[in-house]
Amino acid sequence: MLIHQNPSMSSTILRDTLHKVKARYDFILIDLPPNLGEHTINGLVASDYAIVMLQCEPMCYDALDRYIATMIHIKEVKKLDLVLCGILPTMIDSRTIIDKTIVDRVRREYEGVVFQTEIKRRNRIKEFSITGIQEYSNTDTSALRNYRNFVEELEQRVQA
Repeated sequence: MLIHQNPSMSSTILRDTLHKVKARYDFILIDLPPNLGEHTINGLVASDYAIVMLQCEPMCYDALDRYIATMIHIKEVKKLDLVLCGILPTMIDSRTIIDKTIVDRVRREYEGVVFQTEIKRRNRIKEFSITGIQEYSNTDTSALRNYRNFVEELEQRVQA
């Protein structure tokens, strides 16, 4: 497997930048693209833990093994202490058979690695990208409950 890196872009630039400020934070979350290009490699090098957000779509499920294998390869090549913290099923519509099937398969194939929390598909969450979360009504907490549960589960895994 070949990992091509643009020589003008150091794979440690993000890690070096975050090192200057990381003492101020309990967690720094880096949202990486679902490909394994330069930005993703840079993000993985800067990370202690990785969370694979698995959108419950057949193509995403099919790519999961390759993505994790490549992530492990990057860890070995770059000599990282990177830990796969877990796989988080996202954008789940529990009314559909395909979403249920994908979640069941991933839980079976990656037993103990998949977070118990599942992020349900919610239109309200999609609206945040346009309206901003500050427009969110505090009376409708169901859309954020899954994210709170995820953060609690993440904290338990990282502290273990």
